[in-house]
Amino acid sequence: MRRKHWRKLLLGGFVGGVAGAWAMREFSSTWRTFGGPSSAPPGAPYSSQEWDSAGGAAEVGAKVLLGRSLSLQEKLRAAAAIHYLVGGLAAGGYAAAGEVYPPLRAGSGAVFGILFWLAGDELAMPWLGLNAKSSGYSLLMHLNSLGEHVVYGTAAEMVRRALARE
Repeated sequence: MRRKHWRKLLLGGFVGGVAGAWAMREFSSTWRTFGGPSSAPPGAPYSSQEWDSAGGAAEVGAKVLLGRSLSLQEKLRAAAAIHYLVGGLAAGGYAAAGEVYPPLRAGSGAVFGILFWLAGDELAMPWLGLNAKSSGYSLLMHLNSLGEHVVYGTAAEMVRRALARE
C-alpha cells in the first residue's frame, strides 16, 4: 500500500478513537446520571474500571516523571489525557489491523470495542496492577465498562469510515 494511504488510515483511526473516547465518557456520564454505580470521583464521567485504569496510569506517570502523587484535579486532567491518547492509539491500530483483516470490523466496530474491553479492562489492566481483578467489580460495573467500550468501538468505526471516504 502507498505510504500516503497508511498515514490517512492511521490518522482516521486515531481521530475515530478520540471521538470514541469522548462517546465512551458520555455513555458513562449518562450511566451515572441514571444511578449506575461507579467508584470514580463524583461528577467524573468514568466507569469504575476506566477510572482505576486511567487514574492509575496517571499516578504511575506522575511518580516516574514528577516524583510525586497528583492532586485530585491533576489526576482528573491526566486521566482524561491518557483516556483520549489510549483511545486514539488503540483505534489507529484497529484501523490498520482492519485494513489487513476486514472481519475485525464486524458489528460496525462493536466487536473491536468488546475485544478492547476484554483485553484491556478485564485482562491487561489487572495484570499491570492498574485496576482490581474482575472479582473486585460488581456485575453492573462490568456491564457499564462493557457498554462504554461497545460505544467507543462503534463511534471509532463510524468516524474512521467517514474519514476514509475520498
